[in-house]
Amino acid sequence: SFIKNPIKFFNFFLKMTSLKADAAICQGAPHYLAAFFIRFFKGKCKRVYFPYDMISSRLKNPKGTFPNREIWGEKYSFQNCDAVINKTSEKEFELLPKNFNIKSKSKLTFPCYTFTDWSVPYKQKKKLSYSDKEIHIVYTGSIIEADFYKSMTEDFHDILNQKIHLHIYCVASDINKERINKITKNNKKLERYLHIYPYISPEKLPKEISKYDFGLHWTGLTKHSKSQAIKFATGNKIASYLEAGLPILVKEENWITVDIIKKHKVGVIIKDFNNIKKQISDANYQKLIKNIEKFRKQYSIEKNIKKLIDFIESLI
Repeated sequence: SFIKNPIKFFNFFLKMTSLKADAAICQGAPHYLAAFFIRFFKGKCKRVYFPYDMISSRLKNPKGTFPNREIWGEKYSFQNCDAVINKTSEKEFELLPKNFNIKSKSKLTFPCYTFTDWSVPYKQKKKLSYSDKEIHIVYTGSIIEADFYKSMTEDFHDILNQKIHLHIYCVASDINKERINKITKNNKKLERYLHIYPYISPEKLPKEISKYDFGLHWTGLTKHSKSQAIKFATGNKIASYLEAGLPILVKEENWITVDIIKKHKVGVIIKDFNNIKKQISDANYQKLIKNIEKFRKQYSIEKNIKKLIDFIESLI
């Protein structure tokens, strides 16, 4: 970036030195960049660290899985920031090493709230299931194969094997013919139920996926991860599903999302993917839709933004 655009790079840092900020929110990943800005703003303003996903709360030993600069960046940011924002629960901080020194720091839990302008009203006749009388599930996110993630293949295959349509929106590099063959187990008949689409930006995604019936929030971690980490695996796809008016499907071990579903009745908790069709069929779909419409008003960024503003004001 510096070599290709030296003037643009120089001007950026020139502007940075002239800022008269009250607070800086430094988001990672990349965590090493968050660390850089936390150091840059030292003595100039309050520095708030927002680790979207925490490396050290998830993995037993992140070395070898993540670059050293990322592991260092997360540790430095926690140790040197003035306050922390997280998107799950303060309980996740209990999984971090004690030398991160965050116990006494101000903290704000600020989940991925919905955005009212992106929310789509429920229209039964717009659903694919209205015309073909079949169930359509959508999954948005990465198709990850890493030593700390379980393979999605078996659960996705179980969905297809029950003649349920699975629509996947992901980065193109995440899925190829080989992976499709793994999911279908080379069963050409199952390919009819598997649909792959390119990545779509968050502001366009709710309208695009509103034609499906359920949004799948899939999580699975291996023995390389800390035993409690699965409870806090969540992201902005939850907001996207709610904006689209889709009930959420989530595995029972994902505590943070299960808690939302139990309290507000906006989804179905999956115990066994082999039996997902029955669990879906047993749900009162129209009741779920009404609960979502009610819940996303309470869970909107507009209704909750004051929490963030008050938090920043309390620091400065």
